[in-house]
Amino acid sequence: MPKNRFSSIDIQALVYDLKNTVLGMRVTNIYDINSKTYLLKLAVPDKKAFLLLESGTRFHTTDFSWEKQDVPSVFTMKLRKNICTKRLEGVRQIGVDRVVDFTFGTGPVEKHLIMELYSSGNLILTDADYTIIALIRTHAYSEEDIIQVGAVYPFHKAKQFNPITKESLTEILNKGAENEEPLKQTLNTKLDLGSELTEHCILDSGVDYNLKPQKAQGYSAEIIDKLYASLKKGETVFTGDQVFEGWIVLKDTSKPAASRKDKKGKKPANEKPKDDKKTEEPTTKTEAPAAESTGAQPGSSDQNKAGSSSDPQLVLYEEFIPILYNQCKNSKTLHFPSFNKAVDEFYRKQWYQRRVRAHTQPNNSFFFLFFFFLMIRRPPRSTLFPYTTLFR
Repeated sequence: MPKNRFSSIDIQALVYDLKNTVLGMRVTNIYDINSKTYLLKLAVPDKKAFLLLESGTRFHTTDFSWEKQDVPSVFTMKLRKNICTKRLEGVRQIGVDRVVDFTFGTGPVEKHLIMELYSSGNLILTDADYTIIALIRTHAYSEEDIIQVGAVYPFHKAKQFNPITKESLTEILNKGAENEEPLKQTLNTKLDLGSELTEHCILDSGVDYNLKPQKAQGYSAEIIDKLYASLKKGETVFTGDQVFEGWIVLKDTSKPAASRKDKKGKKPANEKPKDDKKTEEPTTKTEAPAAESTGAQPGSSDQNKAGSSSDPQLVLYEEFIPILYNQCKNSKTLHFPSFNKAVDEFYRKQWYQRRVRAHTQPNNSFFFLFFFFLMIRRPPRSTLFPYTTLFR
């Protein structure tokens, strides 16, 4: 299933990109695409950009045109009233939580737009003191911390980054060994690096991530030293000045479907995937980046891996990543100069493929109407039929 949620490291990579591209630009207009997705038009005298915010799912600048609602929603009008004509002064991630704080304007007119990217998501407009002015949905962290108009946003609930020490790592591994958990499961649930970066660090250390030691033995000092060195290296993504790029991992369509079996219950050895029907991309959209098809840099090794097929239906995107993780190095990937470009291309492709599937699905309305009229009984010929039946 394609990736549809941001991880903590994805958010950090996008915050890095936005700080280098749109910081200092002024909000000139705000549109709503649907009840959860909003488009902020940013501009300076020599350039403009569109910042797309989808509650609970994503945020990034976009180079593609998106269909907008004809009538703005109440929340859109609130945003226009409070942050239009103000500059985007800051973008920051709250701790290592999936919460982003956009700052518009300075001084007494300063406003904040807080975006929550977990659970059902939320977009929260606050003043300079983080008192909530408007929001998409009301929810509660606890009886005391309720997200509603007039309340102060509870930043103390955000998760903060805890650096790894050799003592804490040893303790985590020993507890995992007592429960006879695999190494990957043990570290994923206890560290703040996220599952993708944790697996990357385990592979970098050369230790088998499915390692499951016995209770009596535990992990050797050599394994702990290797893991500690690799995890501290991965920790610099959060603590250092990491320069992020972008990759899209392609789905391997050459493998037969796992659910299909022959009569004897074995998978057919020579099974080939069926080609999808070719469909041209709608011309109403703006042009895709060079090599639509791929979005990759011309002549790059990643583009050659992706194949030379010009049919966009044959290229399926699996996930987007800001670092080429060790677990993805053997997969086909597309490389982008920035993580923001990779995310924008990924969601544009997802949108296009959903539209194609909607247009190619069979239309059942004719069969429904035919069956409906077929079931309607023929009315009686005589107008006296009810009375004669009643008094017979």
